[in-house]
Parts: sequence; C-alpha cells; structure tokens
Amino acid sequence: MAASLVEQGYCSLNLFRHVTPNDFEITGGMVVFCTGPKGAGKTTLLAHLAGTQMLPNVAFVKMRIARAEAAGLRAKGYKNAVIPHYVNHLVYSDIPISTSKDQGYLPRHTWPLDVMRMQVPNAENGGNVQFEPFGAVKVIDELMEKFDARDFNKKDVSMPAGMRKYLQVCRHRGIAVITGCLLASGADKRFRQMSQNILLIVHREDGFNQSKLTQTTWYCLEFASAELCDKFLVNHTAEVSFTPRIFIHKGNIHDCVDSYLENDEFLAGMEDKAFEFERREAA
Repeated sequence: MAASLVEQGYCSLNLFRHVTPNDFEITGGMVVFCTGPKGAGKTTLLAHLAGTQMLPNVAFVKMRIARAEAAGLRAKGYKNAVIPHYVNHLVYSDIPISTSKDQGYLPRHTWPLDVMRMQVPNAENGGNVQFEPFGAVKVIDELMEKFDARDFNKKDVSMPAGMRKYLQVCRHRGIAVITGCLLASGADKRFRQMSQNILLIVHREDGFNQSKLTQTTWYCLEFASAELCDKFLVNHTAEVSFTPRIFIHKGNIHDCVDSYLENDEFLAGMEDKAFEFERREAA
C-alpha cells in the first residue's frame, strides 16, 4: 500500500486526538465526495457510508417517511408508487455493496443504480428515468469515469437537461449522493458546486485478529469545497480550513464491497486469449 498523506507529512494524526468517530450525519441534499490517493480506501469508505444508511436506525426512519409518501402518491393516482414489503432501506449504487453479518444484522444489499437515468422526466428522455422514493441515497464509485470535468464541456457533448435539473432539485426529494473520486476537482463542475462535504482520506488503518481483518479506520479531512481540498494538496502548509473526521468500520469491510471489481473489465472476453510474451529480435 502506498504511503498515506499522513506518512508523507501532509498532516499529523494529532489532529484527530479529540475527534469522536463516526460523528458524521448524511442528510437529504448532501453530495459527499470521498477522495484521496490511489489505494487510500475510497471504495471501502463508500461502502462503509452506504452501510450506515442501510441499517437501523437510519434505514427504519427513512423507510417510514418513504412509505408514508408512497401512500399519499397512490391516493393521488400514482397507482404504481408501491414499496414492496421486502424493501428495508433506500440505498442505490452503481457497484454491488452490502452490509456484513459482523454489523449485527443479516446482510443487506444496495439496489442497482443506473447513473445515466438520474434525471427528471422531460420530453428529451421520454420519462425514461429511474424513479425512487423520497429520501433515497445514491452511491457512485469512480465519479470521474462517469462525469469527467471535461466531458460535458465540449460543444458536441452536453449534460442532458433532465440530469442538470435533477442535480438542481434532488435535495427537494431528500436525496443524498455519495461519490468516490480520485480527485474531486476532476469531476463535473455541477457535482463539485453541489458539494460542501469533501472527505479527503489522509490515513487508513486496518486492525487484525489472527490474520483476520476485524476493523478499518479512515482518518479524513473534510473541506467545504473541492477548491479548498486542492489548495491543501498543492500546499499543505497553507491556511486552509477543514474539519477532522474519523470513520470506523467494525468487521471485515471487504465482505461489503470488492475493491478490485474493475479488474473484471480487463478479463471480459479474454477467455480464448493467451498472455502475450513475444520475444524481441536480437539487435
């Protein structure tokens, strides 16, 4: 594992001496960026935060509100606004994430998220949008791959109007978005401008019991904007305001998410291929 930002001298763990772990509340309208160097633990932190929204008591309160709204919608003629009996949380993700038995409950799994259908219905998309209840939580891994800062600024490519509107009004439906991104400023500016919660992972510690992973701790600095986070990374001695945060996951976080899921993309369709080791001709 590469040296953390703490080990590189960007800051000291003394900053976290009086910080209460897991004292971070995700509320409707928030866009949370989990960022940090490669290997810092962004995807696993995403999974931890998603898990906090899938388990009681948070999930119970959200489900009660969502079911009440669904009942009200059906009374107005939205006959398909039904939340099935087996639904016990409102977390959607574009990668498989689950909770683990280590957390004291039977595992719960996120609902699939179609990122490109995160839109408000309009004539352009023909109403082909993903419809989810009030208070949903969206988890997007590797945001830069889906919403690169340059992609939607080209003349021939623009973010769909329904998606732009979605990002403007999602807070009115109590929707929270949690994203993972190698560099916060590398994501589309609409996402950046919505976020006042940039969590920069500066250090991660794994705890083991007889070689079994039993706990993961992330030490983060929370910035109010991507610009402040970038300023800190460029010159960590600069006077930049931030809030130290500690997140602790009890159990094996790798039971909740596969951090190497994208490795499958290298292997897709290669069943009949051979590894290439062509000899170079002698000079």
